[in-house]
Amino acid sequence: MPPDRLSMWNVYNVNIHTSNDLEGWHFKMNRLAGKRHLSFYELLQLLIDEQGSTETLIQQ
Repeated sequence: MPPDRLSMWNVYNVNIHTSNDLEGWHFKMNRLAGKRHLSFYELLQLLIDEQGSTETLIQQ
């Protein structure tokens, strides 16, 4: 990677903030999960369902 682009990826000593969109998605996923800790396969199914919903929205 060229040195001038490295600064874009270097987050040392930088405060990282998530966007409201991402926090909204995270809240939605937590609500759909219905519990605090999911097994791997429960998480996988949740993500597959979310992918299906997203693809449906894109096609509309």
